[in-house]
Amino acid sequence: MKNAVKPSPAPQALHLCRTSARPWHTLRRLAVMLTIASMGTSPVAARIAVDGCYWTYNGRRTLLLGGWNHAHNPFIDHDTANDTDSQGVSTVEEIQDAMDVLVQAGGNYLRCVLDPGMAAGIQGFDFCARAGAQYDLDTMTGPFWTRLEMFVAEAKK
Repeated sequence: MKNAVKPSPAPQALHLCRTSARPWHTLRRLAVMLTIASMGTSPVAARIAVDGCYWTYNGRRTLLLGGWNHAHNPFIDHDTANDTDSQGVSTVEEIQDAMDVLVQAGGNYLRCVLDPGMAAGIQGFDFCARAGAQYDLDTMTGPFWTRLEMFVAEAKK
């Protein structure tokens, strides 16, 4: 098939945004719709809407742009320098620099999974205070939560 014409990547990308060609797109849309539906008649629900690959926030249609070269959660529990990934935890400065690079590239979206994941092997499982042999799930302590608070504060800037 030497003369076969390859389809343009742009129409394919648009196709993926407009249809549920892949099962996880359907699941993601369902999760977003359920989240928005669970907001009920709150003021937030009136300001946010989903439209394909766009969000509408306060009446303004916005394409969410984000990206990272790591599949898990680099800002919270992993090394942001994936090219030199040593399974270490990024410093505050590395996280701030990575966020700045994303913003300079036009990014406006960061994915943050609230899962200790890699940090479990690096930081231990003490993500909340202990009362004897049991964890106190009402008191979140430790480096994971400190890093999460820093991440949220930096993302707000």
